[in-house]
Amino acid sequence: MTITDSDRSSFQAQIKEFHPQINEDMCLSTSIKNILDRLSEDHHVPELSNFSVSTLNEMCEYQRHRGSTARHLPRRLGPEIEPLGYEVKMDTQLNIENLQELIDNEDTSLPIVGLDPRFYDSVDLYDVDAGKFGERMPHTVVVLKVNHEDVLFYDPLKDYYWSEGDPVPPSERPRRLFVEWWGGRSEPFWTLWIERSEQQTLGN
Repeated sequence: MTITDSDRSSFQAQIKEFHPQINEDMCLSTSIKNILDRLSEDHHVPELSNFSVSTLNEMCEYQRHRGSTARHLPRRLGPEIEPLGYEVKMDTQLNIENLQELIDNEDTSLPIVGLDPRFYDSVDLYDVDAGKFGERMPHTVVVLKVNHEDVLFYDPLKDYYWSEGDPVPPSERPRRLFVEWWGGRSEPFWTLWIERSEQQTLGN
């Protein structure tokens, strides 16, 4: 089964209000902002959309040319959303089928995943700097659809480089290649999502 035209149309409708990243290394906070906004709309909880990218940057310890970390996000963002009935979940034990389970679960946000820097090489427009320590940082994307052959995802970096007249960076990749990128970083298969507090973590 491949991604259908209907899937692509649904995908475009879902990402219509998503925010692109405004700095080359701001993918993590931007992705978190997008899944919170989407969850806010789906669950009719407007408070979930009150977090600005700059606030999320602080929670993720963002530094220009050095990127971000989600290491402390559960204890920083968690207390802010717990009164609303939600919590931050991170896992490195999920598989590709688990991503679709999260997408299909009405009580969870869309998942975001970390991709190996080799991902940048797959897009002709991208020319990502090596950063302060001489290495390109992993990239964060939001996953919206997984099937037996392909993965549809929102890449917040695509509009950073794209100009009118350029080919649009692809949002659809073969499942095998996506899993290779997802599992190829220093913390393989890293995944983050937001869920209702009553739910159990898929990794348990």
